[in-house]
Amino acid sequence: MVVFEVHRNGLKLCTAGVGERGVMSIIAMWRSREPAQDADTLELSVGGLAPTDPDHQMHWINAPLQVGDCVTIKVLASPAADPPELSERPRRLDILRDKQEYVREMARELGWTVTEA
Repeated sequence: MVVFEVHRNGLKLCTAGVGERGVMSIIAMWRSREPAQDADTLELSVGGLAPTDPDHQMHWINAPLQVGDCVTIKVLASPAADPPELSERPRRLDILRDKQEYVREMARELGWTVTEA
């Protein structure tokens, strides 16, 4: 299978892999907010979706980054990967609530009114 071997500043953080089919992602994110809100965010995340269950989310890394960090990704073929630090399957009810809240938020943004059945 294809795996991502992720290093920060020369130290190996993880080898992520989901199997022969699935989705993996590595995100280096920076977010700056208004001064009255939270401080800036700079973080690294490595995650994936299981090949047999697209609702099964896997997370290997969710760690802060600092200016000057060097992140290296090696794309390898390997029969094994590290187990994820967090493996979760959101409940169907939580997924439905998230979708409903998203629709309400978009309706507010567009000036629409949502009438519930």
